[in-house]
Amino acid sequence: MFEVIEIQVITKAIVKEIKKLHSRKYREEMRLFLCEGSRLVGEVASGKWLVVSDGFEGEVPNLNCPVYKASERVFKDISTTENSQGIMAVCGMSEEKEFNNEDGLLLILDRIADPGNLGTIIRAAEAAAVLGVVLSRACVDLYNPKVVRSTMGAIFRLPIWTDVDLVNLIEENRRQTIAMVLGEASENFYNLDIDKKASIIIGNEASGISADVLEACDVHAHIPQAAGESLNAAMAAGIACFEWRRKNLGY
Repeated sequence: MFEVIEIQVITKAIVKEIKKLHSRKYREEMRLFLCEGSRLVGEVASGKWLVVSDGFEGEVPNLNCPVYKASERVFKDISTTENSQGIMAVCGMSEEKEFNNEDGLLLILDRIADPGNLGTIIRAAEAAAVLGVVLSRACVDLYNPKVVRSTMGAIFRLPIWTDVDLVNLIEENRRQTIAMVLGEASENFYNLDIDKKASIIIGNEASGISADVLEACDVHAHIPQAAGESLNAAMAAGIACFEWRRKNLGY
């Protein structure tokens, strides 16, 4: 038999609480964030609330939490997307795992500002099977709704450490640390001998890696281009992760 899930009419109080989660301040205070869309909600193991619109026709998953139905108007009001699929979950932020300094690749992000870039980088990092992703204190909020959507569920599966002092991290952990930069003064990334136990750092889209972080790194390297000023941060991260994988794992 199929489990019958009780669906309640959403209250004004719940609507108010969900709308607060559009703000980073409130997300951090309550340790809650929003997941929208059938595919992303399907990645959620458990939630605080699940909300569907009147027009939602898909399967309502069991997230072991109260389920509410909202009118199309109300759902649009609490949604963070223009073309919502009519389903969202309110989830608790997971506790960060103990830092992993084993063999493998750590992808370190310094002051990434664009939510779409951060989400895409996390998705690419998972595809390359990195140990995890490290975010500096000045990176865009990991739980920004656009970041969450852009990860395509990788945010639930990949270890991610936030608000990290990168200089301390580099100095306290013995790993080959490669800063991805622009300019002929740096080494050709494809010519490097990349250790199996390595960290690769991607910097801010406009200003690159912070000076103190650059100074702490072992190697400064660039991805050679045939044309153009620079690569998108997410593209550079993907290329770097898969080149590490190719050199160390053969595929």
